[in-house]
Amino acid sequence: MIKSYKIVLIIQFVLLLALSLLFFKFEYGDEYRVVDAIPLLIISFSPIILLLLAIIAQKIIVAVLQSDSAEADKAKSIAADKFWKNSFFANLVFGAGCVIMAIVSIVLKVYVGLRGYEFSSRLSVFIALMLFASLLIGLLFRVRDFVNEISKLLGVLMIAISVIIFAGTFMLGSNCLFLIDVAANDNVVGTLKTVEETPEEMEVTYGDEEDGYREGDDDPEDHFGFYKMNYPEIKIEDNLGYGHNDSQSLFRLFLSKYLKLESDQSFNEVRSAIHVNNYYNSYPAITELDKKLRRDPEAIRESFNGYKPLLYAFLSDRIYHESNLNALVDALIKSHDDLYQSENPEESLNEIYKIMSANRKEQFLDYSFPLIRPYVSDDAFQSIKNEAESHNYEVDNVTKLSTVWIYSFWARRHKEKNDTVVFEILQEIKEHYSDNDDLL
Repeated sequence: MIKSYKIVLIIQFVLLLALSLLFFKFEYGDEYRVVDAIPLLIISFSPIILLLLAIIAQKIIVAVLQSDSAEADKAKSIAADKFWKNSFFANLVFGAGCVIMAIVSIVLKVYVGLRGYEFSSRLSVFIALMLFASLLIGLLFRVRDFVNEISKLLGVLMIAISVIIFAGTFMLGSNCLFLIDVAANDNVVGTLKTVEETPEEMEVTYGDEEDGYREGDDDPEDHFGFYKMNYPEIKIEDNLGYGHNDSQSLFRLFLSKYLKLESDQSFNEVRSAIHVNNYYNSYPAITELDKKLRRDPEAIRESFNGYKPLLYAFLSDRIYHESNLNALVDALIKSHDDLYQSENPEESLNEIYKIMSANRKEQFLDYSFPLIRPYVSDDAFQSIKNEAESHNYEVDNVTKLSTVWIYSFWARRHKEKNDTVVFEILQEIKEHYSDNDDLL
């Protein structure tokens, strides 16, 4: 029997704090990976497991503190305060809700994606939210006992507010930890829909204070100092109508914040930066520009021709090579050659797109990589593997991720009917920096 609900909840909070500090850097695989049934059940049981540990610890503490002869004190301790008892049962309902939702997801084959990065912190926040909401619900039910004597309607209102708090907390906590109905998207592998489903009414800004940052400030994440660069003398054809200042701001934003360019940047870091920024719509200005150009090959060509003087100004030969963008461009061109020099390029690209669009119960890489690997030449695969090894990654997994991302890139471009112009632009960029290699 639980002798002190208050002690149980306090111990639960202390255990949560201790475990979150102990496993602070623990991450669950790759970000947004599809979670198998067993790991999903284990995660869903974690709030109840933590509560059970707190109950066991409470029994030990109470047994130590209470003497066998103090029967009257025991009776008092059993008669726990209603506030803590209500909070305890609200917490138990939260835990049971997690397990039920996991079981329903498995039975209905709803694919759940886990935000793998900062996993331990997110799980701790998820449980902490439920714990604090339980305390609030316990307080509301205690108030209900008093207001019921005044008006039954007020009692019903307390229950309604508790239900809203329960549902809101559960949704907020779940969104912190999970993504629902995971599928391949139009931009990166193994994630939810992103750019294509961004609300058009979302506010878009372009000024020099994008992301709360002013030109000239020292930003540790602006590794190449893009925000300190200014090229008013560069002439452009402003066919998108941004104006010279806002055009420069977009370049700074794209290179520094969106791609997060830094020295010796790996393919996986570029993929991850694009992945996260697309999902959260971190920079609406980039999203809006993407929507203007994505499915219009002529607009892509005109925009590149008009703004490439600024691109080459911001992205100097030194930065292009030092950031490892040259290796990524080479890999994309090589993957294009592998696919478009195959026996039936269109069939190959359609098949890859179908693979990327499939909802599968298997882990994403376990399903997709074996099917895409036959389209990859051995020398291209070895180059991607060497790149992963040079950055001291978990080579096998990261090599597969980069391979799938790079080769599916052309399946997406083919679907959007802009593959030809994108390939031409990549070749032009490669040629531009190759011609200037002697200046490095």
